[in-house]
Amino acid sequence: MAGGYGLLLVAFSLGSEERVLGAGEWKYFCEADCHLAYTVADMRAAKTLGSGEKQATAGGSFYIVTLRTWFDPRTISAKRGNGILFPNLRMARVVGEQGRWFPQSLEGLKTLDAPAAKMIPLDQPLRPGDSYETMLVFDLPGDVKNPRLWLTDPLPLNWLLIGHENSFLHKKVYFRLEPKEQVAGSE
Repeated sequence: MAGGYGLLLVAFSLGSEERVLGAGEWKYFCEADCHLAYTVADMRAAKTLGSGEKQATAGGSFYIVTLRTWFDPRTISAKRGNGILFPNLRMARVVGEQGRWFPQSLEGLKTLDAPAAKMIPLDQPLRPGDSYETMLVFDLPGDVKNPRLWLTDPLPLNWLLIGHENSFLHKKVYFRLEPKEQVAGSE
């Protein structure tokens, strides 16, 4: 049975295709009894963030991504009710065309002058139909081409789930990152 499962895991993974989602497209994550959806609501680039002593300058460009999280009420059973869902752990990174990975910039995030409503952590509990926005900041070198956001749930168990993008050899689903405008100066 283990060998058969392993073959199915590899077959599904090899049959998968990389996808890059555009503006307004949703990426779904299966939770215990429902689905959470994510989309890039806004994307801007800037050389500097903040002002005065609380200013940071990017090595290349800061990419400021506003990610919208939505608890899709169409994905729950009638028996679930309106209870709170605590999302699984999420990890966000940017990957460039050359395959280099870039983590979030804590320095950029600290200097970001954003309303508290946009600084909600990705593990904020939700009820069916609720949504919120989270700002993420990445410092990308100037030579990065075709940057894409990869949002995933990094739990090790997912490596063994058939059809999960984190499973062995499975292709990923990314968000295209195209700045709407270059922000001059601070954000």
